[in-house]
Amino acid sequence: MKYLVQSLLTRLFMIPWVQRRWSRSFIALQPDRRPFVLPAHPLAQTKIALLTTGGVHLAHEPGFDMENPQGDGSFRSFPWETDREALTLTHKYYDSRAAQKDLGVILPIRPLQAALEQGKIGRAGSKVYSFMGHLSGEQLERALKSSVPQVIRELKAEGVEVCFLTPA
Repeated sequence: MKYLVQSLLTRLFMIPWVQRRWSRSFIALQPDRRPFVLPAHPLAQTKIALLTTGGVHLAHEPGFDMENPQGDGSFRSFPWETDREALTLTHKYYDSRAAQKDLGVILPIRPLQAALEQGKIGRAGSKVYSFMGHLSGEQLERALKSSVPQVIRELKAEGVEVCFLTPA
């Protein structure tokens, strides 16, 4: 029953006037500083990483916590070369039907790989990072104070300069 209610609410938010009404009262997190930095050199000479908030993870690993109403502030990572068949997604706070059929909807590894092969992008990081969107309260704090800084440390250690973010 709980999943049915959540599924109905997710579909309700697909209605444009519901989205507009909700967005008028939504208060987004305002960063203290501007997070955007211009790349130091052309994309063809840059190492990239892919991050998603679509709840994607390796199928044999634990999924994101779907029972906590505040979401799950942890993250998952998996190798860039992972076969799509080895991946799944755990996220009930967006209409994931298209992503369930084709993960490329929220995880565009194939187009990025094509850009790499064509020399439009320099190199890819070794991992793809995945978060669950729809965070609030303690789980948002967990993401901001623990998970995100850990991912940033890993990206910097690997020399990643640009991150492609695919929100769900």
